[in-house]
Amino acid sequence: MNLNWQSAKGLPLGESQRSQDKTMTQLTRNWWAFGIRGGAAIAFGIVAFVRPDITALGLLLVIAYWAILVGVSQVVAAYRMRRVISREWLLAANGVLTAAFGIYVLLFPGAGALALIWWIGWYAILSGAMLLAIAARLRRSSKTQDAGSIGLATTR
Repeated sequence: MNLNWQSAKGLPLGESQRSQDKTMTQLTRNWWAFGIRGGAAIAFGIVAFVRPDITALGLLLVIAYWAILVGVSQVVAAYRMRRVISREWLLAANGVLTAAFGIYVLLFPGAGALALIWWIGWYAILSGAMLLAIAARLRRSSKTQDAGSIGLATTR
């Protein structure tokens, strides 16, 4: 195994450490990219607070154009893969559905905003329920571990 030695600590410098050093060198050389991203994030955050209507419309437009682009690319991919996979029509149908969704959001942005709000609401409810279930399970687990530490826990 090829090892270099770190002069400061006298420890072997393996491939993992060299990879980390290379990554750190690249990050420090490109510090300005983080600064630009940070500045842009702050600017977008301020716009979101000051003009939430523009922010919502911008988000809807991004989603709509993304859906159209993805839908068209799925139809093209299904056509190209027709000899490679079976049931490529499922990919094509999904592409048509996705593109139609994007066009619908472009034509009726108010309905798209309402749908987005509903998705966010359902996500919050379902995610919250899952997190509550995890919390309950962890609580039971911690009680079992506490009891186990004094010899009262069952084998499960």
